[in-house]
Amino acid sequence: MFGDSGRVRQVLANYLNNAVKFTRQGEIAVKVSVRPLDDRHRHEFHFAVRDTGIGIAADKVAQLFQSFSQVDSSSTRNYGGTGLGLAICKRLCEMMGGRVWVHSEPGRGSTFHFTIVCEVAEMAARPTLHPSLRDRCLLVVDDNASTRRALCAAATRAGMQVRETASAREAMAWLKDGQRFDVVAIDYVMPEMDGVTLAKLIRSELGPSAPPMIMLSAASTVQLARTEFAALLPKPVKLSVVHDVFACVLGDAKAASSRAAPLVAKAAANAEALRVLVVEDNPINQKVALRMLESLGYRADIAGDGAQAIAALEKRRYDVVFMDMQMPVMDGLEATRAICRRWPEDRPKIIAMTANALLGDRERCIEAGMDDYLAKPIERARLTEILGAIVEVRSPHSVRAMELF
Repeated sequence: MFGDSGRVRQVLANYLNNAVKFTRQGEIAVKVSVRPLDDRHRHEFHFAVRDTGIGIAADKVAQLFQSFSQVDSSSTRNYGGTGLGLAICKRLCEMMGGRVWVHSEPGRGSTFHFTIVCEVAEMAARPTLHPSLRDRCLLVVDDNASTRRALCAAATRAGMQVRETASAREAMAWLKDGQRFDVVAIDYVMPEMDGVTLAKLIRSELGPSAPPMIMLSAASTVQLARTEFAALLPKPVKLSVVHDVFACVLGDAKAASSRAAPLVAKAAANAEALRVLVVEDNPINQKVALRMLESLGYRADIAGDGAQAIAALEKRRYDVVFMDMQMPVMDGLEATRAICRRWPEDRPKIIAMTANALLGDRERCIEAGMDDYLAKPIERARLTEILGAIVEVRSPHSVRAMELF
């Protein structure tokens, strides 16, 4: 029996979608483990999706995997959905020899589990780890425990020696005491001291002997050239990218020509090239758009409706505006017409965003003054194409001029 990778992705995507839907703050984590079952080369894969969302009462858990069932009648009104998705997940996992279950506590979050059983298959060769990382010392400073675990696991796998802390002040104390590290990874946003401030303190205290520093951030809003950091490592951290960035920063010439150098260079170049405004009233859609843009290296600001978008344009110049069609206060079409009237000669490119990809929608957008049309859910390739075309028509002189505003 071989596992169906497409169905596994389908179940995992459903779990993650629910986790995002019901988690207003905190974090969502995915853990995967495997164990052998017998001498026939069968293994059980165990997937767990943990969130810090609203949680589920113990007497309601049994209803979760039943078709057309909601644990709370208010859930459909507040979050949408029919309850059918988890029932399908249960059936798919059972067909792959596994099972589903959940642990939850109201107000504390939930962990949804599923397993599948499959035989060992031939695997592609794993990428070669950078030998330059072996026995190098890494210091990780991040108040998020999940990020620290992921980063430490990736570094340890490469043969690095790792020390971690959630406290910027503790990290500074270690360095003042004479502990030496080959590289330091620092989170950008921390409660007691932000990453930029810590990096400046390290540089001030150690001077030329300060180790190279890497910024950890879920956003691409920091211009590294103006900080003490040598590179940006995006969150969530990925194993291959971690190794490449560390090797590049530590002077591995071979790594410098791999994924790391282009990744960092592209992020810095894109962030400087365009100023992006996302006009969207749905908080989840806002996060999705920001994360997708950040993954491509673009900075972006958010406006909650058309009126807020116009107010933002009055305060700052933007090169491109991604405009949702249906919003309260002022919808996308009305806002676009207002922008075209207000800035007839020098306005940003306006890209429509809508889930209602119906006949005539594109024509209505273009008639209102929009420059292009992006259907939801947003496809990364299409977004890359649109942004790339806008970057190409921007001259270096216009980019430099925008920095004056």
